[in-house]
Amino acid sequence: MKKQKKYFVILLTGIYIMVVCGCGKAEEIQKPVYYDQNVIVQATDNMEKSKEYPNSAEVTAQNTEQIEEQKNYISDSEINIDKTPSAGRFCYSQMTASQKKCYEKIRKAVEQQRTQLDWNDSCCSITTIDTILMCITYDYPEYFWYSDEYCYAQSDGKNTEVANKIILKYEYTKDEVYELTERIYPVVQEYLRSVRHLKSDYEKALAGYEYIINNTVYDNFRANYGYGSFGEMDKETMSCWNISGVFLNHSAICRGYVQAYQYLMNLQGIKCGYVYGENHCWNIMQLDGDWYYTDVTWGDPVLEITHRDTGWVEYVQQGIDYSYFAMTTEQLLQIHTPDFGLNLQLPECTATKDNYFVRNPNTDKFNAFAFS
Repeated sequence: MKKQKKYFVILLTGIYIMVVCGCGKAEEIQKPVYYDQNVIVQATDNMEKSKEYPNSAEVTAQNTEQIEEQKNYISDSEINIDKTPSAGRFCYSQMTASQKKCYEKIRKAVEQQRTQLDWNDSCCSITTIDTILMCITYDYPEYFWYSDEYCYAQSDGKNTEVANKIILKYEYTKDEVYELTERIYPVVQEYLRSVRHLKSDYEKALAGYEYIINNTVYDNFRANYGYGSFGEMDKETMSCWNISGVFLNHSAICRGYVQAYQYLMNLQGIKCGYVYGENHCWNIMQLDGDWYYTDVTWGDPVLEITHRDTGWVEYVQQGIDYSYFAMTTEQLLQIHTPDFGLNLQLPECTATKDNYFVRNPNTDKFNAFAFS
């Protein structure tokens, strides 16, 4: 949901990439872990280098069924809940050890774009698995091919809370994921090079806020698609809902803004989460030890102009509104109501030292909370 100013007018008049800071060379910026994995960028019959998937030429008729079973299962030995890119992610960090184990198995399957996962782990109920599926969407903006809306756990038929299979569906094919990743990576790499001189969390967070707003147009015409409509979307519309819309098409709606910002913050070592409520979403992030809310979408205000002679509606971008950068909980609740729905905790945000207007007391920028 986008905050808009409305006027009527008569005449036509808007993983982790590891960054070596300091004076390091640009070549030291590494590609994300998922970028080079064969399981993402190749079809199953070309996965010669993957230990999980033997070369199809070596698979005999007698062991085909065994191989099929192997590739649909992730064992406990393949999971390390402490040494994982999930460590420190907002939802994952609040889970129990048994939940983290289930989370990592499902995350690995999503990373590899498996379409189903055989399940025999009774420590997580179907309800918990549904929560984990949503948490992966919230924790991993770089998995732009994944959204939990059409993913689910199947019951074993004996107990409705005991799963025996997890069905995973994706918004892009493996070939599309590879092509989009090839295009997203250099854009993100270039941005990280441009900000590697920044030292504090505040500077990095503000630079990301300004970068996304300055390079993205809010797509009002595609904002009316609901979260459950991905199967009906064309690719350009779908991109508005993930990081590819921001980094490649420079057009997005709230979820695209939020995930792109979260992605840039995570890559720079800033803890940043995804919060949902009232058909909108925004970020919660930790700067210099304190938690703040940030709404990049509302920081990119749109002027809505309706032409009375034709009825045509025009949307015009209005620059950067810093009111929604590094907000307290008190400020956030004046404009949004979180509906986290994940049995996880949102920290109370009370710090103000990294608020834009506290940092810049003499600015002439508009502050929406100045009179509240």
